[in-house]
Amino acid sequence: MLPLKDDVPSRGFPLVTVVLIALNAAVFLYQASLAMGPEPGAAGAAQAFGGDERLALAGWYQGERAVRKHGAYGITKPFVANVLALRSRM
Repeated sequence: MLPLKDDVPSRGFPLVTVVLIALNAAVFLYQASLAMGPEPGAAGAAQAFGGDERLALAGWYQGERAVRKHGAYGITKPFVANVLALRSRM
């Protein structure tokens, strides 16, 4: 059962709680607006790597900059292989 009210009376308006909730909502909306590019998600990653699915998955897993600079790390290669294997089963 969920408690619907508290037996301890509050002394005032919960200003800190309301401010924290409003701040969280504002940060969420700001971050959501950043993701709205012309090609969000996997399509944008594939386009960034010239349509190469393996590099796009590696870029998602370890970061685009790291893939461009160092290539796929050793730990990234099994991840990419697993994702492609799972997709082939669908």
